[in-house]
Amino acid sequence: MDNKKKKKVLIIGIFLFIAIIVAVILIFLNLESEEKTVNVNIIRDLTTDTEDYNFQIEDIQIEETKSPIYICEDNEIPSYIDTLADIINTDLERSDNGVLVFWSDENSNVLTYDINTTFLDIDLTNYPKAIYITSIENFLNDFLDPSIKYENMNIENIGENQIYTGNRYINGKEIITGFGVSDYYYIKGGYLSTARVLLARIYATDFMTKLISDNTLLENYLSNSKYPKSMVIDTAKLYTLDLQNYEDFTATISYDSCSINQLNPKLYFSLCNKEYIYDVYAISGTCDVEYDGASVTVPFRGFINAVDPAYVTVE
Repeated sequence: MDNKKKKKVLIIGIFLFIAIIVAVILIFLNLESEEKTVNVNIIRDLTTDTEDYNFQIEDIQIEETKSPIYICEDNEIPSYIDTLADIINTDLERSDNGVLVFWSDENSNVLTYDINTTFLDIDLTNYPKAIYITSIENFLNDFLDPSIKYENMNIENIGENQIYTGNRYINGKEIITGFGVSDYYYIKGGYLSTARVLLARIYATDFMTKLISDNTLLENYLSNSKYPKSMVIDTAKLYTLDLQNYEDFTATISYDSCSINQLNPKLYFSLCNKEYIYDVYAISGTCDVEYDGASVTVPFRGFINAVDPAYVTVE
C-alpha cells in the first residue's frame, strides 16, 4: 500500500473514531436526560385526594411518552411593573412585606405582585380610564411581557364589558394552576378595570422525564390512595347548598366507579421557587355514585400526576 492510500485509510479511520465517540456522548446525554428525576416537593403540591374512586380509563391512547422538565426564574420583580405603575399614577408608592410587593395610593393597592407565584393583580377601580385596551396581545406587548401567550381565550360579554379568561401556554403546552385559569382581564367600556396575570418566565431544560403512557398502569397507580391527584365532583344533581346548611353540611358519597373519557397532558404551576415545573394529566369523565340511597351518575374533572413514579424521588 502506497503512502497516499495509507494516509487516506488513516484519515477515514480517524473520522470513524470521532463519529463513534460523538455518538456515544449523544446516547449518554440522551439517557441522562431521560433519567432526570422530579423533586417530590413539587408532586406534593397536588392535593392528595385519598378517596377510592375505582378509576377506569376508557379507550384513550396516550400519545406523549416523555416531556421536558421546565424551570422558572424566581425572586425577581419585573422592572416593567414600575413602568406600568408610573403610567397609571406617578404618585403610587411602592412597598413590600418580603413576599408581596404593592404599588398603592392612599385608598388601596393598585398593583400587587407575589414574588413566589409571580401573579400580578391589577385593580384600576380608582383609575377607570388609565389603560385603554385594543387587544390583550397589545396590552402585553405595550405594558407587560410580549412572550406571554394564550390559546383559545374565553371571552364573556356583559353588555359593553368583557371578561377574558385563559391559561398561559409554553411551547404549545397549557399551564394549569390552582386558580382554575391562570389569567383573567375585566375590560370595562374599553378600559382595563381589574386583572390577574401570571408573569412567570418559564423555560424548558435540556432534561426529559418519562410520563405514564400505559392505561392499565395508570389505573393501578390511581387505585393507591397516596397517589397525587385532585378531583372536583359536580354535585348539582345530588344536593344544593344554601347559607342555612352550608357550614354544617357534610355529604356522604360512595363511589361505585369513575370512568375517565378525556386525558390531556398539561404543565402544573404552583410556585416559581419550586425546583421544577412538571406534567400532570387533566382528566374528566363521569362517576357512578351512591348518595342518599340512590344511584346517580355525575360528571367530574380533576388532575393527576403524569410523571412515571419511577422518576419521582422520595424522601
